[in-house]
Amino acid sequence: MNNPLASSTKGKGTHGGARRGAGRPRKTVFPVAQIEKDNTLGNRMHTSTTSQGTSPSSIPIQPAAFFLPRNTNRPVPSGGHGTIPVPMAGPAPFWSNVGTVRNETTGHNLGSRGSTTSAIDSTSNSHILFGEFTQLNEQLDYMDDHDEHADIASGGRLIDDSLVNDLTGIEETNAEPHAAEPAQSSALHNRLVALQTRLMQGEVEHGKPLCYTRGDFFDRPPHPIFALETCKDTTGLKPEPLYWRKVFVWLPHLLPGHPETFKCVCNMPLTKNGRNTNPIARRVRAMPADFFLYTNHFICDPRRVKAPGPGCGKSFQGTDPHILEQMPEFVLTAFPGFISARGAISNEMSREMSNMFAKRFGPAPFAKLVSEIQHRFHADIELMYLGAAKFWGQHGIKPCSPFDDPNGYAGAPPSI
Repeated sequence: MNNPLASSTKGKGTHGGARRGAGRPRKTVFPVAQIEKDNTLGNRMHTSTTSQGTSPSSIPIQPAAFFLPRNTNRPVPSGGHGTIPVPMAGPAPFWSNVGTVRNETTGHNLGSRGSTTSAIDSTSNSHILFGEFTQLNEQLDYMDDHDEHADIASGGRLIDDSLVNDLTGIEETNAEPHAAEPAQSSALHNRLVALQTRLMQGEVEHGKPLCYTRGDFFDRPPHPIFALETCKDTTGLKPEPLYWRKVFVWLPHLLPGHPETFKCVCNMPLTKNGRNTNPIARRVRAMPADFFLYTNHFICDPRRVKAPGPGCGKSFQGTDPHILEQMPEFVLTAFPGFISARGAISNEMSREMSNMFAKRFGPAPFAKLVSEIQHRFHADIELMYLGAAKFWGQHGIKPCSPFDDPNGYAGAPPSI
């Protein structure tokens, strides 16, 4: 019988195992170049040959391009097909210089857009990712389909034909465009004539217009519902009272804080010179319906005999910037709009335009939007009129006028 202890001692290996060769084997050190060759992740580790004696701990490790920060001044490094060269963006819109974009790996053109101001430089230091190029291509396709008037492609440049053309800085005569004037025989003109007579009478009897006495700048017509009720009880239903617009009454010499005497540009005192007659009031573009602005007239009287003597003869509307700048700031805040030689728009519409244009909603779509809102308001009035006739059983009534009938409703939406 063999002695187990003697057998174990005889077969004991150098590493403490029970048999020769047992236990953990010694590690085999391979050259660094072979590690680089066998690495399946590609060229993420870069080193010199092992003949220079470089240790693994000193090997620089470069992260993948995906993890690098965005930098528009130099290309994003990548080992594959992840970058596409494009020209540097200048002051022009970012898409204006994008020409044929080429994939450096495959050598194929990826697309072409617009007119190219300069050739693509293959050594350019500006790159975008392939996904960004795809997104840019989709945006250009969207503009092709939705930028009919080049509002987006203009890059924010001023457009000559717009709703705000000649809006400020006008010193010429404030002539109302003929297209916006109510016809002489229209219900709207007759309403303005009656309003002017009533305002002048109120100023003579009470020292101020009745709307000022009520604490309101506007002389407002009755609401269509009450106007229809009044017509039903007096003359029968008729559409003319539905065509009336509210009128903003601006008489600077009757407002709080007005100067004792308005001054001319020659520093001579101005005198009141009656009211306007052609037109009586200026149309102001607004939503859902336009309103009118009524004011008076001033003159630097050249026939003045009393001190300080004759004036230069220059005349001013009550809405003239020279008159407005002599009013207190808190009163000017109530002024309803912006006036020019070509027309006027309300403060609310001006703010809407600013918000819309800042979001690239251009003048042409905005004009269509205003027109749609004003036509809808006219349609609502007509429905009230027809509904009232049906409810009260009135037949053979006069039809409501079309929106753009100058002798009827006299709608005139803004255009570009």
